[in-house]
Order: sequence, then C-alpha cells, then structure tokens
Amino acid sequence: MTTEQQAFVLFLSDELLKGIWVPNMQQNEAALRARAAHELRRLHAQTQALIVENETLHAENETLRAGYDAARLEIESLRERVQQLGQLARDVNSRRVTELETQLKKCGAPVGQAS
Repeated sequence: MTTEQQAFVLFLSDELLKGIWVPNMQQNEAALRARAAHELRRLHAQTQALIVENETLHAENETLRAGYDAARLEIESLRERVQQLGQLARDVNSRRVTELETQLKKCGAPVGQAS
C-alpha cells in the first residue's frame, strides 16, 4: 500500500467517524460511501491476493522442509554406512595381517619385526 493510499484510507476513516458532510450533505455522503466502498473492495482484493501468496509460500516451505528432512536422513544413513565400511575395512585388514603372519610363521620367517 502506497503512502497516498494509506492517507486516503485514513481520510475515509476520519470522515466516516466525524459524520460531517459539508456543504451539500447528500452529495458528500454519496461520494464518501462510493469512495469507501471502492476502497473496501480494493483492500479485500489485496487481502485475497496476500492470502493466496501466503498459501503458496506455505506450500513451498513445506516442500523445502520435506526435502531438507529427506536430505538429513540420507546424510545420517551415509554416515552410518561410512562407519560400517570403515569397520569392515579394519576387520578385513586385521584378518589379512593375521593370514600373512601365519604364512610367514610356516615359512620360518620372523614375524612382527621390521625388515
């Protein structure tokens, strides 16, 4: 709403509250009623547009929130999988070291010493 529109709304409000119509009471009253009715319709249309915009923004927000929640769950799942793979790698490495040490012992090679 522009400053001019705000001033007009306040003017209409003041005139309606005062109930003063000069110099021609009937003409002023009819004009004021017409202007007030026009302003009410304009404000109603603007309110309806804002309601639609708010609903659209709410829907977009819900979509973004759902996407964020899905991404967060995926990240948590990937972190858990990385931990599992890390543990698996440590287990495989440990088994492989044990197997190699066993083979070295069978060959009579020293185990656990730096070459």
